[in-house]
Amino acid sequence: MSLHSYLVPDYYPGFKCKGGQCSRTCCAGWRITISMRKYFELLGINCSKELRGRLDRAFCLCDNPSPERYAQIAPTMSGNCPVQTEDGLCALQLELGERVLTEA
Repeated sequence: MSLHSYLVPDYYPGFKCKGGQCSRTCCAGWRITISMRKYFELLGINCSKELRGRLDRAFCLCDNPSPERYAQIAPTMSGNCPVQTEDGLCALQLELGERVLTEA
């Protein structure tokens, strides 16, 4: 088993999303990755047709994928997340709740 280091902001434990009042989305400028388990969970998740279309275009496999870092968000031509709504919110979280992206 390999060990990984992660950078986590000091404010993370108390973080609460501001939703549409946020001036910058969490995923902007980051290479957001997900585990293999979460990737296949999202491929099979029950959701609306619109969200399914977004999810089907949202991820690409990482270079040298591992079970912990399997796929990453494939940004649109403008650099945004394909799951992001026009008002900057996450369509996945809006439709299925904020826990849909947690690994627990």
